[in-house]
Amino acid sequence: MYYCFVFSGTLPAQEIPGDIKSNPLYSNIKEIINGPKWTYDKKYSGTSLLTGISWATGDVLYNGTRFEGIKMNYDLYTNEFIIFIPDEDEKKYVALSKESLEGFSFQDTVTGRKRYFEYSRFPGTSEKRLYEIAYDGESRFLICRNVLVSGRIANGFLGEYTHSMTFYLKSDGQFRTFSTQKELLKLLGDHTSELKRYIHSANLKINKKNYADIARLIGYSDKQKSLNRTGL
Repeated sequence: MYYCFVFSGTLPAQEIPGDIKSNPLYSNIKEIINGPKWTYDKKYSGTSLLTGISWATGDVLYNGTRFEGIKMNYDLYTNEFIIFIPDEDEKKYVALSKESLEGFSFQDTVTGRKRYFEYSRFPGTSEKRLYEIAYDGESRFLICRNVLVSGRIANGFLGEYTHSMTFYLKSDGQFRTFSTQKELLKLLGDHTSELKRYIHSANLKINKKNYADIARLIGYSDKQKSLNRTGL
């Protein structure tokens, strides 16, 4: 079972201004009420944006309401959620306040998969972060992306963006991190031999470049645990 949003309402966002300009997310001057104008900082090479230079179109869950057809991106370096607003006179990029941001989803045009994200705080942590929900079932697999800047000056840039990911598996009510296949198998429980056979038969690659394969393995593990409990 994969994660899905539960919304209290749905509002179209295809026409701006228009039907939604009076909604609390937008002001009467076609701007996000609580968000400043956003401009991309070009002093570092590479990109810090979640979807790169191609902006995604999807749904945003904000203060309990889903807004559809929003063009969006997320700056992983500055931790800003950005909305692109088409306008007859000029294009507007707005960094939306994350105070009421709960999550968003969009169709990945490269992989063809629907991707889900939540903006939340882990128990025991001091701040909210953006997590991709790569799998949501009996277990839960989350990915936290981080972007840092290296200090090397080259080609006119003051440095370059470097990306990393931290993987979290929630099992038995607790989140734990893992980086390797060995660590993941240990977290998944006592049916390691069966999981190794599945990895081989399904030709899975369990590494950070193939997190979709990790999600498949976790889903298979959940299924086996369920079958073992029912005795099937």
